[in-house]
Amino acid sequence: MSLFDTDRLQNFRKDTPTTPKPKVMIVDDEVGNRAVLYTALKSQYDVVQACNGREALSLIEQMERPEDIALIISDQRMPEMTGTELFHQLTIVLPRTLRILLTAYGDIKVVKDSINLAKIYKFILKPFDTEELMVILKQGVNDFESLKELDEYHCELELQAQMETQELALKNLENRGITKSQLIQQLALQMHPAQGGYYRRTYESRMSVPGTEGDRKLVTSIYYMLTDDQPYCYLHQKTFDTIHYYHLGASIRYWIISPEGHMTEAVLGPDILSGQKPLLMVKGGDWVMARQMSGEFGLLSEAAAPGFDYADNPVATLEDVETLFPDLMSELKGFIKP
Repeated sequence: MSLFDTDRLQNFRKDTPTTPKPKVMIVDDEVGNRAVLYTALKSQYDVVQACNGREALSLIEQMERPEDIALIISDQRMPEMTGTELFHQLTIVLPRTLRILLTAYGDIKVVKDSINLAKIYKFILKPFDTEELMVILKQGVNDFESLKELDEYHCELELQAQMETQELALKNLENRGITKSQLIQQLALQMHPAQGGYYRRTYESRMSVPGTEGDRKLVTSIYYMLTDDQPYCYLHQKTFDTIHYYHLGASIRYWIISPEGHMTEAVLGPDILSGQKPLLMVKGGDWVMARQMSGEFGLLSEAAAPGFDYADNPVATLEDVETLFPDLMSELKGFIKP
C-alpha cells in the first residue's frame, strides 16, 4: 500500500535553485516508496537512493565527499539490517549527517531503546503527511548547514590563533639571530621519520572527520625545517591539500609533480620581489619534493586538511618513480629516500 498521496506532491515542487542542491539519501527496500520519495525530493535535493543498509554503506564508501550528505532518510524494517543498525554505523562514518527514521507504531519501543546509540535526528510515523515530511527535511538541511558553518568557523579561529602564536614566537627568534641548533631545542623539533628534515606537530583541531582507519583530525599543522645537514625533503605524495608557510632562514625550492607527470617549481623564501613565495599550496594527489639551496636552515610550517597521517602520504621508492614517472627519472632520483 502506498504511504503517500501522490497528487499532493506537486504542491512541493519548486524551480531548480542556482546553488548546488543539498544532498540527501533515501534507504528503503520498497521500490515504490523510494520512487515516490525521489519524485517528491528531486526538484529541491540531490537524491541518492539505496535499497538496503548494506547498499547505502557501499555507496557512501564510494563517494568522493560523503560528508556532504546533509540527511539520510531510512525505513526501520528492512532485510539484513534495520534502520537503527544502519544509523548506528553511520554515527562513526558520517557523524554530522542527520538521520531521519521512518517507522510504524509497532517499532517505537525498539527505536526508543536505540535512540542514544543511533543518534536519530527525527522519527516519522507511517503513514505520514507529505507536507510534514518536507518541512522536517527543510529544517534538517538548515540545521546541517548551520552546524557545518559553525564547525568551519571554530576551526578557522583555532588555526588563526595557532598561526599567530607561531608567527610571534618566530619573530622573537629571528630578532635574536637564532641558529639551527637553538631552533631545534627551542621548538622541540625532531627528525622526520619519513620525509627528511626536522618537524614537530603544533596543532590538531578539536573536530575530526571519518578516515579509512577511523576518525582523523579535520586540520593539523607542523613546524618543518630543512638544514645544511638535512637539506632534502624526499619525494612523497600528498593525499590531501597541504599549505606550506615560509617563516625564516634560507629559501627552499619545491618541485610539484601532478599525477599525470607535469612538474612545476616554486621557491618559498623572504625575497618576494624576486619571485619567491611566502605560501605554497600542494593539491591532494600531487607528489612533492624540496631542497634547501643554501644557508644553515630554512623554517616552514605546513597545514593539512584533513589532518596528516603517515599511512596516506607515501614516500616514493625507485620502483614508484620507474612506474609512474619514467621520463622524470633523472630529475627525481636524487630525491628518493635511501
